[in-house]
Amino acid sequence: MKFLKLLFSQKSIDLKFLTIMAVASGLANAFILAIINQSAEMASNEDVSFYYLGVFVVVFAIFYTTKKRALIYSANHIESVVRDIKIRVSDKIRHAELSTMDKFEQKNSQIYNTLVQDTSLLAYVGSIMVDSAASSIMLLFALGYMFFISPIAFAITFIVIGFGSYYYLSLNTYVLKKSHEATKVEHNLLDSLIGMLSGFNEIKINRLKSDRVFAGHSDIAQDLRDKKTEISLDYVSITMFFQVLLYLLLALVLFVLPHLDMVDSAVIIKIIASLLFIMSPLEKIIDSIPIISKADVAIVNIQKLEKQLDSNEIIVKNYELDPIKKFDTIELNSIEFNYYDKQGEKSFGVGAIDLKINSGDIIFIVGGNGSGKSTLIKLLLGLYFPHKGSISCDNKEIVDQNYAQYRDLFSIVLTDFHLFDKLYGVQEDNSSKVNKLLEKMGLSSKTAFVDGAFTNLDLSTGQRKRVALINSILEDKQIYVFDEWASDQDPEFREYFYNTLLKELKAQGKTIIAVTHDDKYFGIADKIYKLTYGKLSKFENI
Repeated sequence: MKFLKLLFSQKSIDLKFLTIMAVASGLANAFILAIINQSAEMASNEDVSFYYLGVFVVVFAIFYTTKKRALIYSANHIESVVRDIKIRVSDKIRHAELSTMDKFEQKNSQIYNTLVQDTSLLAYVGSIMVDSAASSIMLLFALGYMFFISPIAFAITFIVIGFGSYYYLSLNTYVLKKSHEATKVEHNLLDSLIGMLSGFNEIKINRLKSDRVFAGHSDIAQDLRDKKTEISLDYVSITMFFQVLLYLLLALVLFVLPHLDMVDSAVIIKIIASLLFIMSPLEKIIDSIPIISKADVAIVNIQKLEKQLDSNEIIVKNYELDPIKKFDTIELNSIEFNYYDKQGEKSFGVGAIDLKINSGDIIFIVGGNGSGKSTLIKLLLGLYFPHKGSISCDNKEIVDQNYAQYRDLFSIVLTDFHLFDKLYGVQEDNSSKVNKLLEKMGLSSKTAFVDGAFTNLDLSTGQRKRVALINSILEDKQIYVFDEWASDQDPEFREYFYNTLLKELKAQGKTIIAVTHDDKYFGIADKIYKLTYGKLSKFENI
């Protein structure tokens, strides 16, 4: 089982201690059976012994203590294992390259399901696994006790349970394949929900689109329901099959063995008591198998996600090196980047592009939708790696050893920006400066910066962009990249952005690269470049 392999691979878990507790718990439980049988036999002869009562109390105390300690220990350490998985995968996500993340067919749903649902299942399965292990040990000792009182009854019981277990596990392998298919549908359902939320405006304004999106979502939900129901019914059938076997076993021992004179009638009661006693742990083991199987599916999902995150086309090294503090020139030398469809055919490309950026430049980039502006910006930022050509900073080529340093030159506000509630990229406490900037940006009545966090981020798109701009300014990097920042701003803040802020940044020696369509302000730029179908050229109309 993959879950057991996962546990065994964790050096922090004291498996010896856990095994001792589980064995002691199972053995104590089996002794309780022997004490009950012995005491019942003595009671039938009107021979009540308080000695056995004392033994029962001691053995039960051992059972209770060891099982509780095993469950508490396993719960604490399995939660630690789950925490380590979450941290490890999250760390791989932040170190993954954008090109790797773009390859995810179901980026959001796969990651959310894995980090939330699959890891939560592992934490739940941990206690189930320990309880099942204790039940398995108890079952072995109980069967040993049965062998002691009746080898024939033991042989019959062993054959029936063995046959039932083999059949159960064979069918479970088949059901496990269905669980993998259900997981894919679950990802599709979450993707569909994310699509509904992201496209809320579109479906609200178009009833036909709304109906069809919802119909598709409902179809996926129904497909998931059918698959989950089929899996549940399979497990119900398998479980009931095992239940029937157990009751047939009871009937065989109770009604058939006495007539065949194979077992002494005085022993039948002890055998029946033993069978009834082992039914509870056996049911626990049976009920745990579907849950543990789901845990195996969860582990496969986690391993698949990690493998995808590890598949970076370039491994950026020396992540901890200090950032580049200053630069004179950055050059894009004949860089090319292509997009390919699922058939491997080129669908769009940019390049070959040559571009020289001098420190302190204000550069505007213009171009229509689909011209390649976003791709060029991602290549410049080092988020995409060029398929051909190179990037150099002060005549030093940017390669895997210094990409992380190179990226630290930039502060960005892109069109798909995310607004964090704290200024994570700012080293020092700037509460007073942040609140002054909020006032300057007309946001002091909407939000404030208190105790290292913004009090409110439920703002309009333009207002959120202003908060993102404040964060970008405070990062105090050498190069600022703004992708259509002014497009959602009122005329007042549009004017402030171009005629005040950009000039102030330039006066500080900063370099600004802005994607814009505001031709009214083209005169501010030192250089303007135009992208047309992936080709870059100088824009002379200043």
